[in-house]
Formats: sequence, structure tokens, C-alpha cells
Amino acid sequence: MRKGRYTIRRVVFTLMFLFAAWLPLVGYAHFMETKAERTLSPTTWVTGTEIQHLMKFHGTNVLKITDDQVLIWRTGKWIPVLERHHG
Repeated sequence: MRKGRYTIRRVVFTLMFLFAAWLPLVGYAHFMETKAERTLSPTTWVTGTEIQHLMKFHGTNVLKITDDQVLIWRTGKWIPVLERHHG
């Protein structure tokens, strides 16, 4: 009986330690992501998350971002993949 309590207590403390170590890491990652979103150039209208998504979706490491379009390089020319809608 005593060994079972010891094992349960050890599992509970291990889980508490892991949670306590995990929580600040998640918070830090979230903080850095939101900080990166806020530090975009004022002329950039596409967020960092959107840029990563477009690069992954189109299988490219290079995007050309103008004031009104996002373009990818295909077959020797720039092809628009996203347009800015002025509202």
C-alpha cells in the first residue's frame, strides 16, 4: 500500500513539474509570435503568418511583396498569388 502511494505521488509531482516547465515555454512562444507580428514594416500589409502559409502552400522560399500584390516566381516570371483589397 505504501509503495502505491509513493508511486502515485511521484507521478503527480512529475506531471506538475512538466506542466510548470511547459507553461512558460508556451507563453514565451506566443509572446514572440505576437511581437513579430507587431514589428512588421508599416508598408507591409501581409502578416508573417500569412507569408509563411503562402510560402508553404506554393512551395517556394521567395515571395515578392508590393504595395498591392504578393507574387511568386514561376516559369521565368512573377505570378500574383494574393491581392490587397482596398476598402
